[in-house]
Amino acid sequence: MERLSKLNNHVFASATASEPNQFGHIAQAPADPILQLTTQFKADKFEKKVNLGVGAYRDDNGKPFVFPIVRKVE
Repeated sequence: MERLSKLNNHVFASATASEPNQFGHIAQAPADPILQLTTQFKADKFEKKVNLGVGAYRDDNGKPFVFPIVRKVE
């Protein structure tokens, strides 16, 4: 959300009082449930947490990690 707020501030920073905000009438969309998982993950203080959200998984050497069940299904 912080990144979105910064983007919003950047986009509308150049607007002046004489220049109406052309997007002011548009309501903000509801939060995406998948992105909400990432927000909750970042907020979790558990030291041994593992992010299984959206993205590519890498091992400790930065190599792509394929879960064993995925290999089995393949």
